Amino acid sequence: MFRVFDSNYGTHFFSSSNSEKDTIINSRPDLVYEGVGLDSVDPAATDPNAAAVYRFFDTATSTHFYTQSAADRD
Repeated sequence: MFRVFDSNYGTHFFSSSNSEKDTIINSRPDLVYEGVGLDSVDPAATDPNAAAVYRFFDTATSTHFYTQSAADRD
């Protein structure tokens, strides 16, 4: 998972997508790429410790919310 720092809000954004990371780096000068922030598991793997992480965007604060909870997601 790539980690990007939001210098406006003091928060972090995480993405597993190379193309999303590259788009952010090239289009948002207020976001600073910090490298790999977390290790993730291949979604096709059968690791019993793996858990899905859901990401939401808060349009009021321009920040993201991450959760493993399906109840939160729903």
